[in-house]
Amino acid sequence: MEPLSPLARRNLEKLLLRAMEGSGDPVLTEIADAVASGQGTLRDIAGGSAYADHFMRALRGPVEHWQELPEQERDRLRAEADALGHALESLDPD
Repeated sequence: MEPLSPLARRNLEKLLLRAMEGSGDPVLTEIADAVASGQGTLRDIAGGSAYADHFMRALRGPVEHWQELPEQERDRLRAEADALGHALESLDPD
C-alpha cells in the first residue's frame, strides 16, 4: 500500500479534526480542541494514554471500510484526495 503524501496527510488531519469537532462525542471534541489550541499534534494527543482507546474505537468502522475496498478503489481515492488537496492548498495554504 502506497503511503499518503505529506499534503494528503495534512488534509486528512484537517478533515478528521472537523469531523471530531462536529461528532457530538465530547472526548473527540476535546481532542480536536486540544490540537486546535496548539497543545500537540493529533497523533500526540489522540495517541496519548488518556485518549488512545477512545480514538481507536471511533476509527474502527471507517478503517474497516477502507480495508474492505479493492486496492484500485483505494488508489483512486488517494489520487482524488491529492488532487483536491492541491486545489485547496492553492486557495488556502493554512
